[in-house]
Amino acid sequence: MSSTPRTCIRRSKSVKWRTSLWAILPCFNSLNTSTAPMPTLPKSAKSVKTPEVRTLISGMLDILQAVGIPMDVMGIRANGRMAMAMLAIADLSPGKSWAQAKGILEKHRVGTRDIILFDNLHFGENINLSSYDDVKRRDLLLPENSNLVLAVNPRFEIVATNDPTRKYTMEANFADVVRAYGSANWPQCVADFRKLQPSLKEDLNKARGLVRVPVKLPTGEELVFEPGEHNQLQKAIIEDFLALYVPHCEVLYVGDAVDKALYRLDDRLGELGFKDLAHEDLPDVIVYDKVRDWIFIIEAVHSFGAISEIRVREIKRLMAGCSQDVVYVTAFLNRKAFQKWSAKIAWETEVWIADNPEHMIHYNGDKFLGPHKPGVQSTIRNSAEPARTKPAPPLTPLGF
Repeated sequence: MSSTPRTCIRRSKSVKWRTSLWAILPCFNSLNTSTAPMPTLPKSAKSVKTPEVRTLISGMLDILQAVGIPMDVMGIRANGRMAMAMLAIADLSPGKSWAQAKGILEKHRVGTRDIILFDNLHFGENINLSSYDDVKRRDLLLPENSNLVLAVNPRFEIVATNDPTRKYTMEANFADVVRAYGSANWPQCVADFRKLQPSLKEDLNKARGLVRVPVKLPTGEELVFEPGEHNQLQKAIIEDFLALYVPHCEVLYVGDAVDKALYRLDDRLGELGFKDLAHEDLPDVIVYDKVRDWIFIIEAVHSFGAISEIRVREIKRLMAGCSQDVVYVTAFLNRKAFQKWSAKIAWETEVWIADNPEHMIHYNGDKFLGPHKPGVQSTIRNSAEPARTKPAPPLTPLGF
C-alpha cells in the first residue's frame, strides 16, 4: 500500500456480504466502458432542489461512483434517492462540510424512518413514512452490498438485516473517503479503499458471466437473459404462457431485469399507439394478439411489480393512443408467490402461475380471459362461456 501523509484505511478486513450477488443482479445493468459518465440530478424531481442541495447530492454520487457503485442500475431519480440516503446516514445536511461526516467510529446510526425524515427536512423531499421499506430494499441495496453501510444494533455490533434493532451506519474506511472528498488527499483515499476491497461493479461483472438464460420468441428468434428468478419467470411467460394462450402473437417488448431494452420494436409500438416509452413505465412483456386485435400487458412478479389499480392507471396513460382492447396479466412462479400479492392485484385483470401453466385466475367474475371495457358488463350464458356480441375469433387450445 502506498504511503500517504494520512492513511485513510483503518481496517483491512471487510465485512462479509449479507446479501447474495444474485439479489443484486436483477437490477444491475452491465457497463461496457471502464468509467461510466457521471449521472446528472433529476430535473423532474418532485421538489425543487436548491443549488447547495444539488451540489451535496452530486458530491455523494461522485463518491459512490469513485468507490465502484454502478451508476446506470436504477435510473436518475433512484440514484438521487440513494445519494440522499447516504447523506442522511453520514449526517451531512446543507451547511456542513464533508469533513463532518459521521460513521461507525463516531457511534452514529440512523433507521429507515430517520432517513426519510432527514431527506424531507433537509433536501425538500416529500416521502411518506410508510415507504420506509423502500429505503432498505432500494435506496440502500447497492451501498449495503458494497459494505459502505452496515446494519448495526445499539451496541454497534453488525446484525442481520431483519434484526428489529438494526439501524444503519457508515463503514469506517468509507467514512474516511467521504470526509476526504474535495481535499488533495481524496484521490489517494479512494485508491487505498479500492485496494482494500473490490468494487461492487467488478464483482457483479464477474458474476454476470456465469449462467445466462436462453429464451426463444414465437418467431424463433433467440434472446439471452441474465440469471435470476425474475428472468426465469419471464422465460416461462414467453415460452409457455404465450404458446398456450396467445399462439398467434407478436412480441413487441421484453425487458430483461438487467437490460430494460433487451427486445423492443419501437416502430411497431408506435404504430399501435404507444407513446413516451420511458423504461421505468414499461411492463415486463408487451404482446400483440394479431387474431383478436388484443394487446397483452404482462408483469412478471418476483419481488415487486404486480398489476395493482395504480399500475393499471399508469399503463393506461402509456397506452392513451392505443385503440386495441387490453388484457392485463400478472405472472408468478408459484402459488406461494401469488398469495403474497393476491390482495393487491387489480380487478378486471388476469393471473397466471408458471408452475400450473394450464390454469388461470380471473379477477373479475363475469368473463374469462379477455379485455374489459369500462361500463360494459358481460352476460353469462352458462357456467363456462360468457356471452359474445360478435363472432368469436379462433380459440386457443384451452378454449379462450
